[in-house]
Amino acid sequence: MNIELTKEQSQKGDEFLKKLLSDGALERQTVYDFFSNRDEAIVICKTLEKKGIIILNSPTYNDPFIIVVPDDGISTFLKNGGLTKIATDQEEQNLIRKKEEEIRNLTSENLKLQNKQLKRVIVYSIISFVAGAIVSNLEEILTIFD
Repeated sequence: MNIELTKEQSQKGDEFLKKLLSDGALERQTVYDFFSNRDEAIVICKTLEKKGIIILNSPTYNDPFIIVVPDDGISTFLKNGGLTKIATDQEEQNLIRKKEEEIRNLTSENLKLQNKQLKRVIVYSIISFVAGAIVSNLEEILTIFD
């Protein structure tokens, strides 16, 4: 399950990591108070956990928070751009995917048009060949019908 964060959520996540870096382990109510709503807290913290940046200690399904901070993970992660860089990279990858899809669609349309044009050229060549044969042999053809 790949969760994509918005830029706002990524920035909020980076702010949260800075708070974790300064405060150490946080209790669940502190986590809920930091974020605007519980769902946002869960999404951001689960994403950070999947990245290996934080560890959720003693989680339950309904209340997944008592947070323990790994040793150097947060400061290194923040120095490398944090969640904001990941969100920006995801946006760039989505844009690249859209452009690649557009290129595939245009290539497909181009091939269809080229095939249509090729069919026309073949039909016109056959018609020209038949017309040329008739015109060059017109005398013989007229003598057959007499």
